[in-house]
Amino acid sequence: MSTTPARERYLDHNASAPLLPEAREALLRSLELGPGNPSSAHAAGRRLRSALECAREEIAELVGADPRQVVLTSGTTESNVLGVRGALGAHPGPGRGLVTTAAAHASLRQLADRLALEGVPVQEVGVSPTFRHDPDDIGRAARGAAVVALTLAESVTGTLQPVTESAARARAAGARVHVDAAQAVGRLPVSLASTGADLLAISSHKIGGPAGIGALIVANDVPIASPAGLGAQERGRRPGTESVALAAAFGAAARVVAARRDESARHTRDVLAPLRDYVDVAPGAAWCTPRDALPNTALITFAGCPGEAILAALDGRGIRVSTGSACASGARTAPHVLLAAGWTAARASEAVRVSVGWSTQREDVTALVGALRDVTATVRGAFAVADVGPEKSLPNP
Repeated sequence: MSTTPARERYLDHNASAPLLPEAREALLRSLELGPGNPSSAHAAGRRLRSALECAREEIAELVGADPRQVVLTSGTTESNVLGVRGALGAHPGPGRGLVTTAAAHASLRQLADRLALEGVPVQEVGVSPTFRHDPDDIGRAARGAAVVALTLAESVTGTLQPVTESAARARAAGARVHVDAAQAVGRLPVSLASTGADLLAISSHKIGGPAGIGALIVANDVPIASPAGLGAQERGRRPGTESVALAAAFGAAARVVAARRDESARHTRDVLAPLRDYVDVAPGAAWCTPRDALPNTALITFAGCPGEAILAALDGRGIRVSTGSACASGARTAPHVLLAAGWTAARASEAVRVSVGWSTQREDVTALVGALRDVTATVRGAFAVADVGPEKSLPNP
């Protein structure tokens, strides 16, 4: 006897958004352009170069940039490395370091650790109990630093960081500012001008494009030294033959999310409403994402319920959620930002992140709520928790 698998309800858009139909169509169309290299001078190469530059224009428009400022990369991690290392390498003064924060994406924190081993002075600015860094702390730490690397929207809690104010203080101190905007782009208006950044990292698969491609947006007056030091592609800033197919799909996704940004924000708030209503009354439940965070993100906890156990139980029912950043979840450690905000390891282990997007329907979230009623009771029973108490949502700033 066979059983019908549960319908998959994908609620992990912050890890990777499903491919938009328009991006899929652009990807397939580009594959029909025929063979060639976009750097070749013959007709086949020119055809591919035209498609590549069209995609570059769409990506640039999403973030209010000039197409010449767009450096195509393999994704946000490479964009972060290229931006930070490139700015450090282009800085003429010796011994000037990097500043980042406890709310920075894992790739930036890992890069900071590597740079520290290489002898680069590194400072990590902490966060408040509401997961935000303080711009005044950034300003103080930036004195004598070459680069300040910030993350606009923290991926675990959805918290928006005061990047514009922090960038102003960092630049006043003489530092370049790199901003990882991968989680915010497509959900909020984002640009070099609005963030005050010199360098802006974005990713295709976070907005409904394919994985394997991203971009570093470089302000006109900012020199960056390619860490590889090889190749003439991307104006000499990033070597390697560009993938026209991935770029075309990225461009299509950028065009779609730019046109639907306000509509998408309303949609994601609406589909998350049943979860918010449930958490507000469920025993031992807490809604931990600030109200003014990303509209698609909910970090919740259930007292006495390890997040990994909830994730596994929901996964068996075809519901996909997360316990934190996908780039760090394989390590099975508590999200860094939660510990930095003062959470105990035990409480951080109870965190579950739900992130929705263009493919999410309200019924997907109501199905999650129905499953949580059973799952939390089962998990608490398994871990022998008798009293979960009246814990409710954290106060919002």
